Amino acid sequence: SNAPAALDPGVVLHGRFQIAHLLGRGGFGITYLAHDTERKDSCVVKELAPLGAVRTADGDLSFAVLGPSVAQRLRHQFVQEANFLSRIRARGVIPVRETWQERGTSYFAMDYVADAMNLQKVLLSEGRMDASTVLDIVYQLLETLEQVHARGLLHRDIKPSNVLLSPKGEAFLIDFGSAREWHTDFAGQHTVQYTPGYAPLEQMS
Repeated sequence: SNAPAALDPGVVLHGRFQIAHLLGRGGFGITYLAHDTERKDSCVVKELAPLGAVRTADGDLSFAVLGPSVAQRLRHQFVQEANFLSRIRARGVIPVRETWQERGTSYFAMDYVADAMNLQKVLLSEGRMDASTVLDIVYQLLETLEQVHARGLLHRDIKPSNVLLSPKGEAFLIDFGSAREWHTDFAGQHTVQYTPGYAPLEQMS
């Protein structure tokens, strides 16, 4: 596969975050569980590591294959996501601790919600939910979205895999990679990014 190799356990990033193990990977990044040596607890570190990027022998990432404009755009989107999250500080949005650049790429660290599971996996393993559970999740997400929208941001990719459920039943909205600021004056210039089956009709038109 053309996915870059993950960082080894034990690697320390930003002089502070020690990689414990791989949590998962998507088309644009790798997510790790890490130990925050400053706060002495667990956290999640997201690394910009798109398909096609190459992990060199010294552990750095090379974006050469992607070309400068693609690399620049991905870096911009990744840092923008971290900045959005840093600004939001709302219930149901996991707080960001730090954003930095290192090893030829970009990173951010966020709080870790222990034993949380994304809604898509919950639905696959447990099947259809009863109405009261669904409403509880929906109302929590509406409250979160109200605060996100009040800050002039749109998430633009709400789907079960982007909702995290904690063992206590708290719902978190994750993956703000498609989020953007909403300026009513520039409504005509918004790029279209959506997931078929979950996007509203007006986003698809």
